[in-house]
Amino acid sequence: MKEGFFPCLNKDFFFIISCYVSRMITMKKSIKARIFIYFCAFVLPILFVINCEGWNAGGMSVKSCTIENYIFIEAANFVIGLLFLSSFMAFIPVLIYIIIVIVFFELFLSLMRKLNKKYG
Repeated sequence: MKEGFFPCLNKDFFFIISCYVSRMITMKKSIKARIFIYFCAFVLPILFVINCEGWNAGGMSVKSCTIENYIFIEAANFVIGLLFLSSFMAFIPVLIYIIIVIVFFELFLSLMRKLNKKYG
């Protein structure tokens, strides 16, 4: 591979990826589940919004998206609507969403630990 052909694919890039993969292999299941759920709850909505453009505040919808998939467009519409609504309410709905995701998932993990101790 020529130097500069893929500037992001150098030794450091592969070192970082290998460190991340080796770290993920040695993690406990609960930490892996936390990373997955928090990624799906907090990062994916941001990616849906970044994917789209032409946000309409009145209709709480987007004009077009790079990936024209019905699910991605509707998810972006929901996130944009929540953000526009939250902007007039001091972002209280966003804080409620964050609290609900964290509390319910931590309760779910504690329930799974108790069931694992009892039956496992």
